[in-house]
Amino acid sequence: MNNFFEQYRRWFVLFGLMLIYAASSGIIVHTLPLLYPPLIDEFGWTITQMTLPATVLSIFGAITSPPAGVLFDRFSVRRIMLVGTIGIVLSLMCFSFISSLWQLVTVYLVFGLAMSLCGLTASMVILTKWFYGKRGIATGLLLMSSSLGGAIFPLILGSGIEALGWRNAVVLVSIIAACMTLPAIIFLLLDKPNNSDIRGNAEPINQAPPLTLQGPTLRAAIKTPTFYFVLIATGAIWFTVIALTQHQSLHLVLDVGIDSKLLPMVFSAFFGCSVIGKFSFGWLGDHLNKELSMIASILLLTVGLLIIRSLNADDVTMLFAYAVIGGIGFSGAFTTIQLLIAEHYAGNSYGKILAIIVMIDSLAGGLGTRVMASMRDASDSYTTGWNLLIALCIVAIFSTFIIRQLNYSKTAAGPLN
Repeated sequence: MNNFFEQYRRWFVLFGLMLIYAASSGIIVHTLPLLYPPLIDEFGWTITQMTLPATVLSIFGAITSPPAGVLFDRFSVRRIMLVGTIGIVLSLMCFSFISSLWQLVTVYLVFGLAMSLCGLTASMVILTKWFYGKRGIATGLLLMSSSLGGAIFPLILGSGIEALGWRNAVVLVSIIAACMTLPAIIFLLLDKPNNSDIRGNAEPINQAPPLTLQGPTLRAAIKTPTFYFVLIATGAIWFTVIALTQHQSLHLVLDVGIDSKLLPMVFSAFFGCSVIGKFSFGWLGDHLNKELSMIASILLLTVGLLIIRSLNADDVTMLFAYAVIGGIGFSGAFTTIQLLIAEHYAGNSYGKILAIIVMIDSLAGGLGTRVMASMRDASDSYTTGWNLLIALCIVAIFSTFIIRQLNYSKTAAGPLN
């Protein structure tokens, strides 16, 4: 049994990361927006007020991401993640007691800090040390876990709201989160392979990473045009996907007019299909050009945006078509972003570089949430907002194409020293 555990140690590490990410991102990012309509009904907040906490989450997460990246390169990521998960569980408990907007904003401030400590950046730092040859599949599985959380927790929360009220439903979700995350960190995670080598016991010899995986330093990276086109492409996508996930519940209930009881099923379908997108595009990332895979995922996301822009309450078929296509496109874009960054920057400075990119992306996501809310309150319609997101997808496609061309030029010139 001990030999079995050692032989498949990297997969146990990955499973632990998946449990943590399913609970953290699956609940905070993908499930809590289900509470927006009942919170608006109870407190009378505007859409701009209702989405203010999510904006604060993105901005504060962006501010705390670079310092967290420095910590990841110097200290035990596992121990840092333990602090973050405890913060998430306690904040979810506090969520159930809120009675004013400032209290909700405070809860989301803690969410932002906690996600910096135990979210995607931390998970990718550990994953990158354990996987090389199958990094695409491993990344797809990790990102898929947040979609699994997004598929399961809306059903739990939706049923809890109907049976217990939204406050008790949040308490139930926080207990489940604690049961998923804390044992995973304590019993499954390990910072790196025992021999401290990036390959270690985690990869077969014939899949050892090439020397170029040492990656550029942060100083070298910011001197290249590729770095800034990566920021443009990923920032545009984060603006889009965070705005989409934060506002789709409000759009579907307030503008389209669907029954709020149907909303958990739409969320579950959307994030359930994003499981397919994350795993599929993770697999494609191991077998096809990273930039082309990313462009394909953004095209699917664009189609999903076009569908949700034109939905009406009577067309249930198109509603779930949006959930399928939008879910796959959203998750595929999110997955290929991570693979693209790892492809260019995995190495000793990966934590710092990834933290900088995540900081910019998080700010873009917060801006997306805020801009969409302001447009909706100004015009009583999300149409202009959807048009903006579609335009940003086009920007991301062109930026990714330029990254591909720059990568060809870099390959022809030789590896970066």
